[in-house]
Amino acid sequence: MFYKSSITVLKLCLTALFILAGAASSGKGSLPPPSPAAEPVSIDASPNQAVLFDSPHLLPVSGDLIPELRQQGLADDWIVWAFLAGLFMVAIARYLFPLKVRQILLAVVGLRFFYQLDKDSSFFFQTPTYLLFAHFLAVISLLVFQTLQQGEWLVRWQEIHPGLIYLIVVGLLALSYALKAGLLYLVAWVFQTKRATYVYLKNVFVFNQFAGLLLLPLVFYNAYKPSVQVLIMAWILLGAINAYKLGRGAFLGGRESGFSMYYLFLYLCAVELAPLLVLGKLTSAYLLET
Repeated sequence: MFYKSSITVLKLCLTALFILAGAASSGKGSLPPPSPAAEPVSIDASPNQAVLFDSPHLLPVSGDLIPELRQQGLADDWIVWAFLAGLFMVAIARYLFPLKVRQILLAVVGLRFFYQLDKDSSFFFQTPTYLLFAHFLAVISLLVFQTLQQGEWLVRWQEIHPGLIYLIVVGLLALSYALKAGLLYLVAWVFQTKRATYVYLKNVFVFNQFAGLLLLPLVFYNAYKPSVQVLIMAWILLGAINAYKLGRGAFLGGRESGFSMYYLFLYLCAVELAPLLVLGKLTSAYLLET
């Protein structure tokens, strides 16, 4: 069936090509002879005229206005490519692994969905897990970059391309999450709580993936229309997601390890909230001034 359809489409294409070729050949020689070239007309630009694109025109100008032609390609707007890369990762995960993406998002809403996800021992070895986490890194790095930019902390690095600064922020955040995971595994090895640590890290991944999707509209809006209010809303939303993540992480970790949830919550606050507190301290001056 597919073979017959392909042959039919090929015949139609060849027929259309022959028709266009015949029409082009029959039209040769039927065109009227070209008219003699018109004599060029020169117009002297008076003081009340302006010259654009090497040709005079009669548009009046006032003052010392000198029109300029600014050319800027899409490659110069690196934020567009950053958003497209993030959306491409989400689209690939959604298209190739729709059920897994749906299961990850539902795991944020209810514990029973998280327990279903927890039964999958290959969670950290699956492609959609890291595609969505890479999207989260791209979005949270843009949020940090926008905070630094609107806080005017990048003035001393004006000679460095903003896209390069953004890539440095992405690398630092990825390194911080890797070091934090290594610290948690070290503590799990010392206290023999590998199962509780595994569940907690899975909870962290799920909430971070959800946060990346939720913060995307705010970060996109703030990229093209900077607003202090939108920036504050984004950080408040991220703080609320992290607070919920800590509470459920302490519940899951205490349930698996048998430790006191109070001390476990304090430990998780020290590990999870310390980076946010540092960023909040750095941004508080700018947010309060504006």
